[in-house]
Amino acid sequence: MRKTLEIFKVAFLYVGSLVGAGFASGNEIRLYFGGSDIFSVLLSALFCGGTCCLFLAVGKNVTFGKIKKVLDLVFAVVSIISAGVMLASLNELSGAIPTIIISLTCIVIVYVTSNGAKKFCLFAVPVIMFLITLVFFNRDNYSFAGKFTPVSSITYATMNLFFEFGLMYEQGKNLSSKQSIFVGLIVFLSTFILLFVMRCIIDGADSSLPFVQSAVRLGLGFTATVTMYLAISSTLVGCFTLAKNYFSFMPSSVAGACIACLSLTLATINFDKMVSTVYPIISFLGILLVMLSMLFITIYYLKKYKVKNLIKNN
Repeated sequence: MRKTLEIFKVAFLYVGSLVGAGFASGNEIRLYFGGSDIFSVLLSALFCGGTCCLFLAVGKNVTFGKIKKVLDLVFAVVSIISAGVMLASLNELSGAIPTIIISLTCIVIVYVTSNGAKKFCLFAVPVIMFLITLVFFNRDNYSFAGKFTPVSSITYATMNLFFEFGLMYEQGKNLSSKQSIFVGLIVFLSTFILLFVMRCIIDGADSSLPFVQSAVRLGLGFTATVTMYLAISSTLVGCFTLAKNYFSFMPSSVAGACIACLSLTLATINFDKMVSTVYPIISFLGILLVMLSMLFITIYYLKKYKVKNLIKNN
């Protein structure tokens, strides 16, 4: 039972880093999947599940040594910037006070609770899935007509690969190969359900917040609000967890305060400008990490195969 629970914790931690302000508003889904068919959604979900398994395998079998300190620094910088983007979107939607409250709450979850990010995502991701499914089943009709758009599907999946690598690298150390495959399968299914349902909901919506618009029309505005807060929070706890790894040389209270202050300061910058600047960089880094991960795993198994042959021949 404990092993099964751990598999779901890791899987939902991965999925939690996918959802955020863009997903919960429906704007991201309209941008990348508007006019796309179901196979486009399926491809994106498969890519997410596959990269999850890949990153877990790297964490289990590859040691970066001194390079790990550099990686932790890069993860911390980009994570804080991304947290700033999430908080900037929340600031535009809800104002300064809810933004500060959510930020501090997520810091407390990460620093006060053991494995706080995993525990929170284990709760948040199923609730998000339930809430958007609730909106989905309250619609009178929906459609999924469109064309196959593989480039947009992969582009969407690469947006958060950088954080997912950092999170899964640490988790892979404690999972067997079989467990990692189950994690990847859960990620695939969860991502497919989330993307499919959201794609159906936003079809025909014409506002800048298509999911919120659709939910409000059905009298489910509160549902949309809760979904938004949970989606942003699940991404924030992932960002803060990666930042925490680098700031481990500081007392917890000081490190948490620094991360929160830096993120909230960045949140004062224009949201659109931050998205147009940060997201392309994160996507590039994510693609680079996928390529490097494939290289590292290939080298690892080649060496393992070579050692086995040497032992066999001797």
